[in-house]
Amino acid sequence: MQNGKKTVRLTYPYALIDLNTQGDFFSPDGATPVVFAEGMRPPLRRVIAWMKRNHVPVVSTMQTFRCRDVQPDRCIAGTPGQSKVDYTVLPNHIFVAGDNTLAISTDLFRQYQQVIFPQRSQDLFANPKADRFLTQVRVDEFLVFGAVCEQDVKTVVLGLLARAKKVSVITDACGCWNQMEADLATRQVQAKGANILTVDELVQRRVRTRWSNGQPRFVAEQKTPTIVEPHFLQPGTNGSGSSDAMRQTG
Repeated sequence: MQNGKKTVRLTYPYALIDLNTQGDFFSPDGATPVVFAEGMRPPLRRVIAWMKRNHVPVVSTMQTFRCRDVQPDRCIAGTPGQSKVDYTVLPNHIFVAGDNTLAISTDLFRQYQQVIFPQRSQDLFANPKADRFLTQVRVDEFLVFGAVCEQDVKTVVLGLLARAKKVSVITDACGCWNQMEADLATRQVQAKGANILTVDELVQRRVRTRWSNGQPRFVAEQKTPTIVEPHFLQPGTNGSGSSDAMRQTG
């Protein structure tokens, strides 16, 4: 209730799940680049352009490890490879620090087009805030892309399906380390009920409504730009961090 009025929970036609579009995965010079990393840029850019054109909200993840972690072979806090690829960071975003609590608003898409979570394993749902947000936000269809197809993508898709969500995987916008394992993962999630989608098919879709019902349009000029600076991430539980340069919640 706000000012005596009941808050209407909105249902979004689509929401993108942007997994680990970071330098260590999608740059040829990254620590653990996906197969044909350089060739992944055009499809990723097309997905982001479609998202902006149709004002589609997005949940993004950033793998974040510390030097003392067991296998810090990539995405170490403070390194260039841990940064998100520049065109995947939207002006109107919020970074949600991980602290193993459930303290998060499930209405963040009312104010922000992009919600960014830290990730310290291949399972996004191991982050309690991400789990709560994705479980409770009302979305007709989640569209998943990013890295790594045979690990993070598969795990997140299966997690969404287990929560009775409709999911599509944008296969040619998913990077992998092993093509055979990625093909197997794709068949497995498809057998569980996920839809398989290409970027060409995605860009033919149009959002049926820009969710008026009091929902503000996502126009960058309406918000003061805030840029995630990964090198400000401080060591902490579940990738938590703080900085005046980042807008955070929880």
